[in-house]
Amino acid sequence: MADASVLLEADRRFAAAVASAEPSDRGRIWAGWFAPDGRQIVTGREVIGPQDIEALMGPAFSLPGYALEWAPDAARISEDGGMGWTTGRYVSRSVSPSGEAGESRGRYLTIWRRQPDGGWKVAVDTGVPD
Repeated sequence: MADASVLLEADRRFAAAVASAEPSDRGRIWAGWFAPDGRQIVTGREVIGPQDIEALMGPAFSLPGYALEWAPDAARISEDGGMGWTTGRYVSRSVSPSGEAGESRGRYLTIWRRQPDGGWKVAVDTGVPD
């Protein structure tokens, strides 16, 4: 079986890229990690493709005080080396228009697909609050 540490590192790079971007760019950076047919599963729907994923996430990432942080704690790669997954904990922080801070914590699952260039892109991403 392939060494899953490459997926742990990919997930950490994904998190770091989003965290270090300007808020107005975080939706684009987030969506750029998804495969062309990548899917983000959110409550009540499935969003497909980087353009629609950016449209979903961009407004949230641009809100003053909004932050999404995550860290993987487990990973596995398929025997053929073409797919894999990471899972871990996330925390989402926000500030309401009245200035009240909010926080949501939970677990996430990201399914990755190896790309023709050998890199990894997100095929499916979803999370569940605690």
